[in-house]
Amino acid sequence: KIRTECMVAHVRAASVGEVSESNCHPFQYRNLLMAHNGGIEQFPLVKRKLREPLSDELYNWIKGQTDSEHIFAYLLHTLFTRHQTISPEAVADAFEHTFRHIKELLKVSGISDAAYLNMVFTNGLFIVATRYCSDPKEEPLTLYHSEGSRYVVEDGVTRLEAPEDDDHAVLVVSEKLTDGKQWSLIPSNHMVIVEQSLNVRIRPIHD
Repeated sequence: KIRTECMVAHVRAASVGEVSESNCHPFQYRNLLMAHNGGIEQFPLVKRKLREPLSDELYNWIKGQTDSEHIFAYLLHTLFTRHQTISPEAVADAFEHTFRHIKELLKVSGISDAAYLNMVFTNGLFIVATRYCSDPKEEPLTLYHSEGSRYVVEDGVTRLEAPEDDDHAVLVVSEKLTDGKQWSLIPSNHMVIVEQSLNVRIRPIHD
């Protein structure tokens, strides 16, 4: 059994770059983690532009070739230069600025393919997760959230028990873990914010 204040688990297909640990999610900078489901098509065409504004520290922090790690570096650059503290609202604002910047890079690079940017950020105290596609005519990849206490298995069927006063958790997942009705789909181009108190808020992404 695992008991923790915050846990990030991520399994996905390899995309940009070689198969190596440096290209594996989640990516970590100090006490900050980020994982990504999706991608930027023709990423090499925007890679240099995405790296240009970075500080030497963030530029040299990048170890892999993935679009995900580069997006995280730019997100951190935005967070550190535009905000004094790392709060849920500051991270949410940084995501919006990052997505606007990526849309502009796609435009100036002549890339018509949509960028799919389902991302989760945490500092171990709160979570901000996005369900986003740069093309409003396209449907983003799925993202759900639910609240409960523990998983139980009865007759081979897994279900999530209701939250209790002293046993309460919030899950944010790409795919529903059970067939139950307790999963809520995050609306397209919105983000879910899970505060340290486990209060859950949905916020639109203005890009």
